Amino acid sequence: MNSSWELKEKSEGDLTVVIDGQPWKDAQNKAFNKLAAKVEIKGFRKGQAPKAMVAKAINSASVLYEAVEAIAQDTYVNALKENNLKPENQASFDIKDIDENSATLVFTFVIAPKVEVKDYKGLSYKTQPKEVSDDDIDAKLKEYQTRYAEEKEKEDEIVNDDIAIIDFVGTKDGVEFEGGSGTDYPLTIGSGQFIPGFEEQLVGLKAGEVKDIDVTFPENYGEESLAGQPVTFKVTVKSVRTKVLPEINDDLAKDVTSNDEATLDTLKGTIKEDLEKQFKDEAENIQMNELIDALLENNPVDIPDCMVESKTQDMIQDYAYRLQQQGISLSQFLQITGQTTDSLKENFAVDAKKQIHIQLLLKALAKQENLQVSDEDIEKEYEDIAAQYGMKAEDVKNYISKEALTEDLMISKASEYIKENAAA
Repeated sequence: MNSSWELKEKSEGDLTVVIDGQPWKDAQNKAFNKLAAKVEIKGFRKGQAPKAMVAKAINSASVLYEAVEAIAQDTYVNALKENNLKPENQASFDIKDIDENSATLVFTFVIAPKVEVKDYKGLSYKTQPKEVSDDDIDAKLKEYQTRYAEEKEKEDEIVNDDIAIIDFVGTKDGVEFEGGSGTDYPLTIGSGQFIPGFEEQLVGLKAGEVKDIDVTFPENYGEESLAGQPVTFKVTVKSVRTKVLPEINDDLAKDVTSNDEATLDTLKGTIKEDLEKQFKDEAENIQMNELIDALLENNPVDIPDCMVESKTQDMIQDYAYRLQQQGISLSQFLQITGQTTDSLKENFAVDAKKQIHIQLLLKALAKQENLQVSDEDIEKEYEDIAAQYGMKAEDVKNYISKEALTEDLMISKASEYIKENAAA
């Protein structure tokens, strides 16, 4: 077998393979025997007729094409290895020449674009870690204050931030519609959970009161029969709860830290340390994004459509899985958000193309700079993943191949290289 690779436009190329010699003869013999077993000749049981008679009944071209079909897949796999190629899409297949002596097959497919990265040293970023202010600390204390608030029943009128426990029944033109009813629903007034205008009309009501609330669904509502339509909800307020905030003092500090020795001052100190780390991490993430954006701008790449489509589908499937873990199907999500499959695909395609662009550049950079991933790096990463998910490292290896993990670590090293060589 002889093979050669010719790269054409947009990373598409032809892998030409010539099969001859004994492998081609063996393929024809197998093809002949397979066809012969199906031949029926009068006076003989199937498969028992003399070979000469069977040969006359079988078209020679049929043997050749049957031989190609039998040998094509193995030939393709071996030729890929021989030329160190990794297809990014399903190859198309054509028979260029064929006779009893040889067959020339052409496999056409796309490979990842070859990239030579330039201008990746001295990139700059603008974002610096934010300084922790007294306002930041106060905001965190108020967050704790809200988190440790007690809920108490109230008889007064509903005001913003109260929790109304309600039953409701939605009707359109006097007929109940699917998904428009609920019982004992805890609605925080002002949270924006319901259709615009719904929560505002509950303000001023008291426990035990009933009110018809008229609202209009948004034009982009996921359920077409309700989009832009006026409806009425009959709402019964079963009870009202208000949040009683604790004072911001040493007692709150003890509750937050579960430490009887804690004081408000020590809590403020802890908050400051946590926020400093948070702001530093956030700044580093933004800095990395700024460096990557500069790298992309300096190194445009013509990415094949098939790579973007494949990555987009993977991202959508992953997103659908995560929705399912929350008890929501992808179709339900599309209805709720007013999106279509096409619009969702378009949105993901943008991120997919950028991710592919980043990976191509970082892998190429790692190769150019001869960055290496050691066995120790790989084992440590397996251990870290295992610790994160409460698993054994050996079990993690069953889910994540060494090759995939090595590639991820190589990309991480390339990212760090860019940051280490950024402009001061």
